[in-house]
Amino acid sequence: MLNGVSWHKQFNEELIKYNEQVLINKTQGAEILSLDNNQTTLLDKINDFSVLLNDTENALNLAKNNYDSLKKRCLLQGTYDYVEGHNLIEKAILNENFEEKEYKKVSGRMVPNHTQYFDLDPRIMINPKHDVILRDTAKLITEKYIRDINNRTSIVRGVMDFLLTEGYQYVGDQKNFDCVEFWEFPYEYIPLKMGDCEDSSVFCSNILWLLGVPNAVVTGTYSNAGGHAYVFFLDDSNVIKILETTAFDSETFIFDLTTDMKTNWYKARTCFTFMKTYQIKTGV
Repeated sequence: MLNGVSWHKQFNEELIKYNEQVLINKTQGAEILSLDNNQTTLLDKINDFSVLLNDTENALNLAKNNYDSLKKRCLLQGTYDYVEGHNLIEKAILNENFEEKEYKKVSGRMVPNHTQYFDLDPRIMINPKHDVILRDTAKLITEKYIRDINNRTSIVRGVMDFLLTEGYQYVGDQKNFDCVEFWEFPYEYIPLKMGDCEDSSVFCSNILWLLGVPNAVVTGTYSNAGGHAYVFFLDDSNVIKILETTAFDSETFIFDLTTDMKTNWYKARTCFTFMKTYQIKTGV
């Protein structure tokens, strides 16, 4: 019988490996209509996730009920249908002194209550079409919170209204998981209703792709506050705006790239989509 740390180490390794395979499948346009035995076994393990985190036991018990639906993920047939949107956000990013870079794994997850890091390709965090929990959440947001589904800014405001109204909170990883870094997948963040800037940004990015808003997750710094993550999204004029995903309890969470990034409030280093990673050009 594995103890909590050993079990979670094995879980993370398999979870990351599984999501990287999803990434390979979607970039190659593979058609996957069912889960194989290894994937099903992994998804079964997700159902036992609550044994690891004492502080979030109640939330994770609730999450277990949702995780059954992951077995129906079904990794929808065909290629992503976000190619046009991806081309738009890529063009805008490259026009803002970014350049495409070969992906580099980041130390994005740790074993709770421990110091073991797991390296992951950040692109695996953006898999909106492959997660029924995300799709169900997007449907709820569309029906209840978005005033104009044909307006990208209205969609963004609806997503943030959802986070505020449904009681989501900013909670740092040290308090939430008793470790330095723990990037949550959306199917963890949604039922937990808590996380830090990476978690809310990854969640918003996934939802916005589902709702037709081209975007990218950005990592960098904010003012003198240190490391930070947020989202670039394209408005209806295909102009990049900054979405401050941790400000869902504020009246202001959409910022102008020209004034707020280029005056050093927001300083980007890298960004990523479901397909590619980018970095700011050297010397910029």
